[in-house]
Amino acid sequence: MEKEKYWSRFSKDFNSKQEYVVGKELTNMIKAKLENQKNLGNVLEFACGNGAYTDCIVKGAAKITATDYSEQMVEETKKVFYGNNKVSVEKADCHKTDYADESFDTILMANLIHVIDQPQDVLKESYRLLKPEGVILITCFTIDSMKLFDKLGLVYRFKKTFGKFPKSRTPFTLKSLIEFVETHNFMVQKAELIGVKTKSIFLRATKN
Repeated sequence: MEKEKYWSRFSKDFNSKQEYVVGKELTNMIKAKLENQKNLGNVLEFACGNGAYTDCIVKGAAKITATDYSEQMVEETKKVFYGNNKVSVEKADCHKTDYADESFDTILMANLIHVIDQPQDVLKESYRLLKPEGVILITCFTIDSMKLFDKLGLVYRFKKTFGKFPKSRTPFTLKSLIEFVETHNFMVQKAELIGVKTKSIFLRATKN
């Protein structure tokens, strides 16, 4: 319940707060990467927040099940996609869900894997839920290759906006995220650092 309460506090304006912390330039770069993803089929999204990144993949998906652990985030996202028959929004814990084996073609994790309790469990759950050769799309904020002054600015803006860092944080680099994903039976197709002052990892991998 602690992590749900932590993120639920920001459900009304989560997107604008996150954009303030990492910058509009990086946010737009992440969205552009996701908008370029095509033929995603039946998509499951973990940690949809209030739908900013969900919206980026609507055109490329046949159907989207957007989920979040926070009931408040779920309710905000439902408002965004009200009347859109392509998107359903549900509460779910990404560490363990009730969805059937091999139910999805693609799983999206936007800015999630570095702030969850057990990222290895989420990858195991993703492997279970994906069809053969299914795709995972991961974006992950990182300080990899950032200059010291920019790191300090990022930390200041995060603490000013969200308070203390979540206890479950895992600070991935590009190299460590690739290795982490590949040790969980996924084949990385593409992985890159994007951003100028602030950075994110964009990674696409398929189920082995």
